[in-house]
Amino acid sequence: MRQGSRTMQQPAVSIIVPFYNAEGTLGRCLDSIKRCDSENLEIIAVDDGSTDDSARLARERDVTLLTMERQSGAAAARNHAVTAAAGDILVFIDADVLVPPGLIAAMMDRFAYDSELDAIFGAYTIFPEADNFASVYKNLVHHFTHLTSKREAITFWCGCGAVRREAFQQIGGFDQSYTAASVEDIELGYRLHKNGATIRLDPSLRVCHAKKYSLSSLIRSDLFDRAIPWTKLMARENIFNLDLNLKIGNVVSGILIALFLPVALTTLWVLPVTLSAPFVLVVLVVYVMLNVRIWWYVFRVKGLVFSALFLIMISITYFYSVMGFGLGLWMYLSEKRKHPAAAGD
Repeated sequence: MRQGSRTMQQPAVSIIVPFYNAEGTLGRCLDSIKRCDSENLEIIAVDDGSTDDSARLARERDVTLLTMERQSGAAAARNHAVTAAAGDILVFIDADVLVPPGLIAAMMDRFAYDSELDAIFGAYTIFPEADNFASVYKNLVHHFTHLTSKREAITFWCGCGAVRREAFQQIGGFDQSYTAASVEDIELGYRLHKNGATIRLDPSLRVCHAKKYSLSSLIRSDLFDRAIPWTKLMARENIFNLDLNLKIGNVVSGILIALFLPVALTTLWVLPVTLSAPFVLVVLVVYVMLNVRIWWYVFRVKGLVFSALFLIMISITYFYSVMGFGLGLWMYLSEKRKHPAAAGD
């Protein structure tokens, strides 16, 4: 999708960090970026209307600080930063991410050695900074998902992702209708792919997540920031790619969990135990087999007790994710009936 050829040289890099009330992590995030050993590097932090001490933390560091006129969301903040950025490569880092030395240089090497590469994104390290169950669970799911997904992607991730300015500008940047941190990065990836861009997932590019989840905040985030808006996006774009969180095993597991209790109770009610019990057992065995790979991975890194709790929690995740899919599809169809032209855009 680009014209002309590129030489194998390190491009100038602009690192963009949008933030809102991120005083707990922003300073350490910017410090970790500044410790990177890349040349031709500029760091742009964008304050999206913070009411805490975040802006002061950014001002104390040698970075370019931009301020949004009003709180508009991470998508708009990133677009605003791009207008001030000088780099050929735009690197997007979340304010709750810690970047290890050498990561930015490794990213730039990927672009320098592959002129056809338009965008790349990485993954979280195996463990996050917080050590409570919800944070470690969420991080392990994310890490394993990126570790086992296709390398040629049709999506994008702004936790740690980079894109050529040319490719970014060709599609008009982020969709600013997303006013909360949601699936604006996935939507950007879809449009990049539709425009002919080459996007690569490289799980060797790992950053540490410094966000601490509680069980309630984890479920809210998964349901309202991912499952529901992602379903609406897939329905609108008519895209259902069996990768990342939507691998066939995940989809079937979600269906089994959603149907297991009503089907099991109905079977036990209608059929004698000698017939119903084997049926229920087969369903459970199939479910376990579909998830044995991730369970075994978690068992090896966290042990038996955590992996047992992990299996329970991932089952709960499948259940509310199916609920989110249903809600998202219902909301999309409702909006399409009310505004058919807008829903079909």
